[in-house]
Amino acid sequence: MPFHKHHRNRIRKFCCKLHSSDKIRTLADCLENEEMIIARNLDRKTVEMGLFCGANIKVIRNNENDQNLIVVVGDSRYIISREIAQMIYVME
Repeated sequence: MPFHKHHRNRIRKFCCKLHSSDKIRTLADCLENEEMIIARNLDRKTVEMGLFCGANIKVIRNNENDQNLIVVVGDSRYIISREIAQMIYVME
């Protein structure tokens, strides 16, 4: 079985475990230095970069005046537009 199919099944299992009591919000709503878990990502490009369901993510910079956020996933830092960040749902 190719890696991506196995990986996709693992993601679906994790996303199915979410409960209505979980506090879910968009990545754009997170504060600086806040560590979250990605609950759902509707942007395919960022999923391919490693921002998939179940990944731990930390917000480094999120100023309301900036168009971009800086986040850390694993050992990588990413600059994500605010528009894309609103398509990524996270939970505590």
